Amino acid sequence: MLRSCTFTLFFAAMGASTASATETVCLERQWKLYHYGVKAEMQLKTPKPNPDAITDAVKEYALKNGLAYSSVAGFDPSKKLPHKDLTQILQSPSYDVSITVITTNRDSVARVEISTFSYSCGKTEDWKPYWRAFERFVLAGQYQQISN
Repeated sequence: MLRSCTFTLFFAAMGASTASATETVCLERQWKLYHYGVKAEMQLKTPKPNPDAITDAVKEYALKNGLAYSSVAGFDPSKKLPHKDLTQILQSPSYDVSITVITTNRDSVARVEISTFSYSCGKTEDWKPYWRAFERFVLAGQYQQISN
């Protein structure tokens, strides 16, 4: 059985944006052998119900820690209160480890998860140092951790 992982990254160049998608297909045995997928999760209390409530802090964290940053925003105007969300993706230099931060205008909660995947379908780098560093960032920013 084959399993795939798709990441979509958006790049801005000279005011124009271009979307690029990559799909990698790995065998089920590789997924099991290397334990790809979500490793840990947490929820944080954000200052206000706004998708951008912690964006500046997350971008600064990525920059200071040598992580690639990308984001995808959603908007649904059909609701009485239009729904907005933002998914921020931080990736390790090898792209093996990803931290995803999701916020919306529906509540003051950021949903965070860390996961692993290998584009070469091989062993990934250790995710635990990235998670410990992110937990220190949470504490330093004095965000209240709701759950993990």
